[in-house]
Amino acid sequence: MSASFGLKEVSAAYSRMRGYVHRTPVFTSHNINVLAGTQLYMKAENLQKTGSFKARGACNAVFLEKERNPNSPGVVTHSTGNHGQAVAYAAKCAGLPCSVVVPKDTPKVKCDAIREYGAELVYCQPTPTSRQEVCVEIQAKTGKTVIHPFDNFDVMAGQGTIALELLEEFILSSLMGSCCKEVLRASRDCGLILHSSLIPLLMLYGHNR
Repeated sequence: MSASFGLKEVSAAYSRMRGYVHRTPVFTSHNINVLAGTQLYMKAENLQKTGSFKARGACNAVFLEKERNPNSPGVVTHSTGNHGQAVAYAAKCAGLPCSVVVPKDTPKVKCDAIREYGAELVYCQPTPTSRQEVCVEIQAKTGKTVIHPFDNFDVMAGQGTIALELLEEFILSSLMGSCCKEVLRASRDCGLILHSSLIPLLMLYGHNR
């Protein structure tokens, strides 16, 4: 794991992955707002590269691996599909070899997508223990760096860029006006703006597979 994780790391991740992930749109629904009794913003990460927000965390973690170790032998991860696709995509972008450990009952469409990004696909038993054990075995044999699906601060920082986009495009522009929005776009120094006083204004809901 990285030594730290905060706004600085999230902001750096946002700059690092620019050009490799989509700035996904945000939708609203009058009917849903009426039902909820408040204004809701829905960020369409289903339109993200590889089909999920996982591309953000994977790109940040894999690109950082390449920065820290230019001669890296590659990366390895375990996944039931979405994270595996994301790491395979990120590794392809970074020019690193990649192995993805998946349970043997993983849907074929997800396995095919992982292969199409050029990664090696390794099957394991459909248990969390088996996934981790096979992943560690590959790491020991090849020297590849493990990109854990969630227990990794670099991955977390990448996922956090969703909030930066949401705040920049909607929340901050509504609270502080278009001038502040342009300053944010110019500087990307979100640490000056994402003050803790803004956090109670947000309730984030997501669906993860």
